[in-house]
Order: sequence, then C-alpha cells, then structure tokens
Amino acid sequence: REDTFYTPSFLCGYMEPNAAVAQWDANGKLTTWVSSQAPFFLRRELSLLYSIPQGKVRVINRFVGGGFGGKCEICDVHVSASLLAKKAGRPVKVVYTTEDEFAVQPRRIPTTMTLKTGVKKDGSIVAQISSVITDGGPYRSVGAVTIYNHGLANMIPYRIPNFKFDAYRVFTNNQVGMAKRGHGQIQIRYAVESQLDMIAEALGIDPVDIRLKNALRPGEVTVNGLRMRTSGLVQAIESATQRAGWKQKRGKGRAQGRGIGISCGAFACGPKIASLTDSGAIIKVNEDGGVVVYTGASDIGQGSNTVVMQVVAEVLGIGPEDISIVTGDTDVTPFEPGTYGSRVSWYMCNAAIKAAEDLRKQIVEPVAAKLEVKPEEITLKNKGVYVGDRRAMSFEEAVRAVQVSSEKGILIAKGTYYPPDVEWPDPANNYYGNIAGGYSFSAQVAEVEVDRETGQVKLLKVTAGDDIGYPLNEMLAEGQAEGSISMGQGETLYEDVMVSNGRVLNPSLADYKLPTVKDTPEMDVIHIITNEPGGPFGAKEVGEGFIVSIPGAIANAIHDATGVWIKELPITPEKIVKALEAKEKEDKRR
Repeated sequence: REDTFYTPSFLCGYMEPNAAVAQWDANGKLTTWVSSQAPFFLRRELSLLYSIPQGKVRVINRFVGGGFGGKCEICDVHVSASLLAKKAGRPVKVVYTTEDEFAVQPRRIPTTMTLKTGVKKDGSIVAQISSVITDGGPYRSVGAVTIYNHGLANMIPYRIPNFKFDAYRVFTNNQVGMAKRGHGQIQIRYAVESQLDMIAEALGIDPVDIRLKNALRPGEVTVNGLRMRTSGLVQAIESATQRAGWKQKRGKGRAQGRGIGISCGAFACGPKIASLTDSGAIIKVNEDGGVVVYTGASDIGQGSNTVVMQVVAEVLGIGPEDISIVTGDTDVTPFEPGTYGSRVSWYMCNAAIKAAEDLRKQIVEPVAAKLEVKPEEITLKNKGVYVGDRRAMSFEEAVRAVQVSSEKGILIAKGTYYPPDVEWPDPANNYYGNIAGGYSFSAQVAEVEVDRETGQVKLLKVTAGDDIGYPLNEMLAEGQAEGSISMGQGETLYEDVMVSNGRVLNPSLADYKLPTVKDTPEMDVIHIITNEPGGPFGAKEVGEGFIVSIPGAIANAIHDATGVWIKELPITPEKIVKALEAKEKEDKRR
C-alpha cells in the first residue's frame, strides 16, 4: 500500500519568550543571562561568533519558562544583546514579544511523507519505503538530525526487516524548521500508524492484532542496529486496550459518531550526538551534612532538578530536602550538552548516581574504620549510618567525623556518564549503529466524538500504556505524559502556522489555536515497569516518546467514528465534512 501524508508547521508554544541580558567586562569576557535548553552549546556558538576562547564566555541559565526544543540553539536575542552590549559598553537586555516569537522563531518542520509498505496476509510487515520532503526554511539549523530522525522513527516500535529511506530538506523563504518535542519523529509516526490501520482494514485484521504481531520484543535488534534490551510494548498495548474497553467499543459507535483508535510509538533515551555527549555531576558536602549538587542540566519544567536530588538522596540515605542544587552556569557547573532528545534523566541521573556512590565510599570507609566494622556492613539510610539494624550515628555526625580527619578532609565527589554500548551511526554502512542505551515504548488509545454535520471533533479520553522502565517520580512522569497528550492533541486537531510569502498570518494566541483546559480529555496513564538495566534505577525517558503516538491514535479514532481517513494535519472540521461528502458521493456511485 502506498499513501502520502502531510504535517504543517507547529509552534513550540512555550509561555516565556526568548530573552537575554549581556555584559562585557574590562578583560573582554562576555557574561550573558539567558533562558536556554543548552547553555554550554550557546557558549560555544558565542565564542565562535566573537572569535574568543570559550573560557571568555560565561552563560548563566535562569529558570526556563518552557522550551520544547525551541530554546536549544543560538537565537537573535543572544546575538543582539551581546553585540549591543559590546558597542555600548553597558549591560543590554533584549526580550521578544509574543508576536516576535510567532513571526520569526523556528518551529516544527513541515513534512510531506510518502510511505509504501508491504505486508503478508497475516499482517506481518516485510518491507517499507519512506520518502520524505521537508520545508527547512533558509538555514540548516538541526536539519541533518531531523532527517535522520525521520528514518529512525520508522525503525521503532515495529519489526521492519527491509527498509529504504529517501529524504530531502529543502531551502525555502519560510521560517526555519528546527527541533520540537518528538523531533522529526511525530510526523512519521502519524503517517505510519494511520497507514497501518488502513492495511489492517484491508486485510480484515484488528488494528490491535497487527500491532501485536509486529511489536519489537526484548532482545531484538532492528535492521539499522538499534538494540532493544527491554521492551514493554506488548504489555503497553494489552493494558491500554483492555483498560479502554477496546473490544466492546471498536467499530460499534459510528451511528453515534463515536470512535476509538490506537497508535504506538517509541523513543531513544538520549541518543548519541556528534560532539561531546557526556554529562557530569559534582557533589560537595557542607560541615553540617548538607549536600550541594552541581549540574549543567537545564530544568525547563520537566522536573530534572527534582529527580537528580532524589537519586542522590537515595544513594546517600538522606532526604531530598537535605540537598540543594546549582544548575546552568558554564563557569561553575560541569559540562552538559543540553536538555533535548529525552536525555537528561538518563544521562544526568546516571552521572549524579556515580558521584553519589563515590561520595558514599568516601564517607563509609573511614566511618567503618572508626566503628571497627567492615565497610560492607554499613548502610546509609534514614539520614543515619547503620550497622545492621543499629543506628550508629547520624549522617551529619559521620560527615563531620570524616571532614575533621587528616585523611579525608573536604568531601567532594564527581561523576561522569556516557552509555557504554552506543556508537555514532556509520554512514559507510547505511548509518547502522545503536544510538542510545535504551528505548521507551508507548501505546495510546484515543476515544472521540465527531459531529458529522459540522465536523467538530471532541477528544473524550486517552488511555495510554507507557513503558517508562521505572518511574523515578510518578507525579512528574504522569505530568510529562499528560503534557505530551495535550500538545499532540493540539497538533492533531487545531494548530497550523499559516504562512503567505514568508509572512505569518496568525501571529498571536488569539489566532493560533492551542488546546485549553476545556479541550483537555480524560487521561489514564498506565506505567509498564521493565526496569531498564542501563537506566538510572531502571528508568527510561518519558518527555518526548509519549507525544509521537497521539496524532495517529486520534486520526484512527476519527476513522472509526466516520469511515473517512484524513491524511493531512490538522484534522479540521472542514476537512472532515469534505471527506464525508466525498465518501457519500462515492457510496452512491457504487
């Protein structure tokens, strides 16, 4: 079967606009305060811009009011603030308005996808050809990565033994296309998941069964070398469909305009990049036992600061309230590539765990000698040092005893992390290579109600099975899942950056339609626990992998409710009414 699909341009939609304050000192050093997802990359870009060493640039990242990929790269405000500050000899602040963000900021890249898929009569996928054309705008941005991700998204979550990929990023006079949540992958998953339902319908197979047949299992290696050490996809499909009542609802609600649809997705947990990929953490202990963690990671609302403090607390046997965290200052914190690609919890928490384990060893060995026991007999828990079940001393007392000793003194530890089993895809071997230490999986079931007369769609409920490995913080994980569902809902049903001759026609929140609280459906998130061995305490990503499957689920539910397929996002009432009218005419001709 061969079909063509299209997804337009979508905004990142963060609430805080881009802003920067810049200042040059008498020694020619630039300090800039920014809202960035990748302060260390920004430091590199500014050093190249002004032809000065990176040590002559200090980037201080403040609280970030959302990013979703839109604050990964150098921006006009960073350049203009630093340039004007250099010329003026005074600090300069530059802040975008919301209209500026709509008019000139990069956004999700518009994509045309043609998929040709071959299957056996039993639904087994045997081959797929994916042809992609993207409107990249006038600059490359992260275009090479976007193109790679389009192909990557075809490889997971299903088994495809034979695959051919042909893709183009075309230079145009439209806005720059760059990273946004689910970078380069949400588009392809919408196309693949829609077409898979079309294939299932033609073969008379339940859409759930065709997905179960082709789902990647633990231990499998994809045709391009991705290694699935764990996979909870089968459990996610079964749990979500059972909870949603799939068998009772599928194909039975069309008379009432109701439909149910399923879609699946997967995502790499922090893929390797071409430059330095490692994350680092430094931990120091104060005299009173208080712990300070230094990390370069940017918390953009996903809660990375919280989970880093949680894993350190777990290793040291103290509470998160005993820990403070310093982030995002390129002169103070260790290197961190940035918050993108669902990498922070995986990389940064692993680095923090290594640092905490080093610190634990520094504390336990001298304390064990003092107590005349073996180090392995000591446990740190409940803010104390335990020998068996006996509390020997408090954590503060242990720290003080170590610090005043001439042997150890000040307690400082560091940890760096890089996955041991990943490699950069080899261009000489069709880009074969395992790009990440783990892969998350999700299955989403959407329920909709469609008014056949007006074409209006109401998303009623989303039931989702989520292979998260192990949730480090269940509340944060569910928040990420629900945010992904809402963002994916907007891209599927409402959002579209309308451009004419390079000019944005709807540059405000009054004209660009985002889902509101009243549009938000009931959400039921089911965590599938697979305990990924490479993840921190068994965790996988959840920040981006969840969004890639929602458009296909909604599109397939609309088909179940109406009998029509919409191959172009957003699925507006006008498109549904026109498709229903065309279907009615075709039915009459038959």
